[in-house]
Amino acid sequence: MVYLYNYIGGLKMNSDRVYKVQDRAKHTMFSIYSSAKSYKSTAAEIRGRVLELKESLPKGTPYYVKSFLYGMEEVLQADLYRYCFEFCYTVDGKLYSTCKKSDRYYEKHDITPSQLQARSTANGHYWTDTDKPYFETLKD
Repeated sequence: MVYLYNYIGGLKMNSDRVYKVQDRAKHTMFSIYSSAKSYKSTAAEIRGRVLELKESLPKGTPYYVKSFLYGMEEVLQADLYRYCFEFCYTVDGKLYSTCKKSDRYYEKHDITPSQLQARSTANGHYWTDTDKPYFETLKD
């Protein structure tokens, strides 16, 4: 068995341990984003779970493992924006989407872009085909 030691702050972790830490963290990251899709989590909820994961890494975890997780997070986040969200405007209490594939696409409801802009009271990213916002606004 080959032992490659990573020295960080006087701590060492053999290559088998590094691999196990990275593999467990990778699966946890996938689980966070998979459950977020299922339960339509908010950005704050996802961010909290990712921070918990990063804080749970053992002391002495090599920087490249942390960088790997950062890259995974970026890819999974981009995947959410590409496939799971639609940008919507609220007009008269109803959501109208800018996504042409959506049933609530504004042109399907005879609303023009200028009307959408003028009459909207709020806008933001919503989970596709739901009324659940991805970003929750702070209320006083």
